[in-house]
Amino acid sequence: MKAEIVLDPTLLLSQKDWLNSVAINPIKDGRYVLVYTLSGSRYIKQLVMDISKKLDCSKIIFIFNNETIVYENGNEQKIIIGPSEWVGLISDAEYVVTDSFHGTAFSINFNKPFTTLVNPVSNMNSRVMSILEITRLKDRIIYDDIIYTFCLFPVRHQHLGKHICSI
Repeated sequence: MKAEIVLDPTLLLSQKDWLNSVAINPIKDGRYVLVYTLSGSRYIKQLVMDISKKLDCSKIIFIFNNETIVYENGNEQKIIIGPSEWVGLISDAEYVVTDSFHGTAFSINFNKPFTTLVNPVSNMNSRVMSILEITRLKDRIIYDDIIYTFCLFPVRHQHLGKHICSI
């Protein structure tokens, strides 16, 4: 039996709907790179350092294991966020690094430049791989066991509409 692909409910709202009804950003100043990781891959830290240097962002926000830590100029500060702040952080990020389906989906919906890190031996990548294949954004994938390059360009919304609507 062939599995049917259906649209994830988070993609039923437009970027504008999310921003107007949900998003609250707790970070009021400065540009930042956002990391949202479920695995805590050892490759993410170096990847994020390289991206933040390339983008000249001194602030990195790291979300892992229900903790959110803001790193800036050698200092770290824990902040408490809920779903609205999580959405707000993605919406205002200069760049997103994630290994999560929802981190990937929101980055696409918000037209953010992003990288999705996947583990080549994990069986948890199918939704991420599907959305990146459908939206023709497989160039945003980095496998966590190889040398990487990353794409600094934002996602183009007009490019995605027909692909997401076809689901």
